Amino acid sequence: MLKPRRLPCVRQFSAARIVCNTAESPARSEATSPTSTTRGRSEMPLSRNAASHSHRKAFVQWVNGPGKIHASPAEGRGRTNYLDGKTHPFPLNPAFQPSPPLARSIKQDIIQDWKTGIGLRQLSTKWGVSLERIDAILKLQAVREKWDTQGRRTMQSYADTMDQVLGTKSAEFGDYEPKHNLTIDPGRQIFTLIPEAASYTPEDAAEELGKIPFGKRQENFRTGGRSRFEIQQARKGPFFANRTEVS
Repeated sequence: MLKPRRLPCVRQFSAARIVCNTAESPARSEATSPTSTTRGRSEMPLSRNAASHSHRKAFVQWVNGPGKIHASPAEGRGRTNYLDGKTHPFPLNPAFQPSPPLARSIKQDIIQDWKTGIGLRQLSTKWGVSLERIDAILKLQAVREKWDTQGRRTMQSYADTMDQVLGTKSAEFGDYEPKHNLTIDPGRQIFTLIPEAASYTPEDAAEELGKIPFGKRQENFRTGGRSRFEIQQARKGPFFANRTEVS
C-alpha cells in the first residue's frame, strides 16, 4: 500500500520586543510587568467611567469659575442669563430664538377680556400677541378651571421660576412678539363647475364647504343662549375657557 507523501512544514516564531521607558527609575521598571511597559500610560485609552469623571471635574471647575455668573437668573423683568446671547438659550443652535413667555398678570387680563366677549383677533391686536398664543392661553385656562373643580393642584411655583429664567415680559414692553411671526392657514381651494344661468346661494356654498350657513349660525347664537364658544379645528384639545353672556 502506498502512503501519502508528507511535505515539510515551515514554522516561524517571533518574540515581542519589550520597550522600557528610560525616563522611569530602575526600581519602577523592574516592578512593572512586560505587558504594562510595552504600552505607555499615555497611549492607553480612558475608560468610560474615567472620561465621565474627567468631564464632571471640568464642569465643576467651570461652574466655580467663569460659569458662576450663570448660576442664578438675571435680575429684572424681561432679561435673560443665557450662555451665549440674549435671544437663543442653546449656544449650539442660534437659529432657535423663542419668544419670551407672558407675565401671569397679562394672561389674566387676556382671559378677562375674553370672558367679557372680546374676540380672538381683537385680543391679538390689542395685546400684540399671535392668535396661536391667545388660543393656547384660553385652552390652558380651561384645563386649569377643570382641575380646580377636581381639586387638583397646579405647579404655579415651578411656572413662576421658569418665567424668571426665560425672561418673562410685562405690559411695559408693548408688543410681545414680532408682527411677522404669525401663522396663516390658507385653507383648501375648491373648484366647482356650475351652469352659467344657475343661481349659487350662500347656502349652496356652505354645503359645498361642509359648513353651516352664516345666517343660520348667527341665528343659533342669538337664540341659543350659549355661554361657551368653540372653534372647530383639525387638532383635538380642550375647549376654551368659559365666557359670560354678553347682552
